[in-house]
Amino acid sequence: MKRKNDGKRTAFWAIFLVLFLALIAASGYRLWKAAGTAPKIVSHPVTKPLKPPAALKQPGPRPQAEEGARPPGPAPQTGRENRIALVIDDIGYDPDAARDLAQLPVPVAFGILPHCPFSKEAARLAREGGKEILLHLPMEPQGFPETDPGPGAVFRFMTAEEIAARVGESLESVPGAVGVNNHMGSSFMEDGERLAVVFRCLKERRLFFLDSLTTTGSEAAGTAGRLGVPFVARDIFLDNGNSQEDTREVLQRLLEKREHWRELVVIGHPYRNTVEVLEEMIPKLEKAGIHFVPLSSVVKR
Repeated sequence: MKRKNDGKRTAFWAIFLVLFLALIAASGYRLWKAAGTAPKIVSHPVTKPLKPPAALKQPGPRPQAEEGARPPGPAPQTGRENRIALVIDDIGYDPDAARDLAQLPVPVAFGILPHCPFSKEAARLAREGGKEILLHLPMEPQGFPETDPGPGAVFRFMTAEEIAARVGESLESVPGAVGVNNHMGSSFMEDGERLAVVFRCLKERRLFFLDSLTTTGSEAAGTAGRLGVPFVARDIFLDNGNSQEDTREVLQRLLEKREHWRELVVIGHPYRNTVEVLEEMIPKLEKAGIHFVPLSSVVKR
């Protein structure tokens, strides 16, 4: 009799244990599923265009609910000339690309990286070709140190003296610079205090700043305004995909929408594909009344 009661108790506890483990497993699955739907933070430099002019955005299907809330596009600007200030960044490693860009028949600002094998050679080619020179100053990106901005970079952990010294050394490696723009910098550009150190260096040397807009949280416009540093911001990245088809499509869209914009700062890179598309499209753009102008002519002073 006792053995039978013991068997019943054993069976009861076995069933209880199975039910208890099942309840824990179900609760854990619900917690795991909820965690899987939580928003994730992406910590890497922004390389895609931020806030391009509405009339130039890539057309494509939109949800019906958003279509009704879509703001009207800008009115056509008939009788007003179109101006493009073209900047080519990341110059300093390929002298052949710098040579080809210097021969383009329109103004181009050379964004030259400091301390590269051909930084000084690129600056010489730019001067001989009548092109403006920018120091393309590396700055701390989100995701550092996994993402390395390269030699001559300024970082948020530096003191004001270290930042100023780094800016001076980088300017010496790119002789003839009339302005500075940021290479990467999605973290540094959000630090108004550290950015002010850079801008004071530029003000002392009477240089302007071009914000490449690698982050939506950039403090550059406000800091430049407070310190009286001439300033301009990028409107469009030309060649994120480094394909002739995509780059040509960007320029063709500028051409087709020319009644909806007046002045744009366009940044590209020294890719062979980009150079070839520019050689092809510049005559078409100029024939349509789109003028390429020096970057310094669109800077707000």
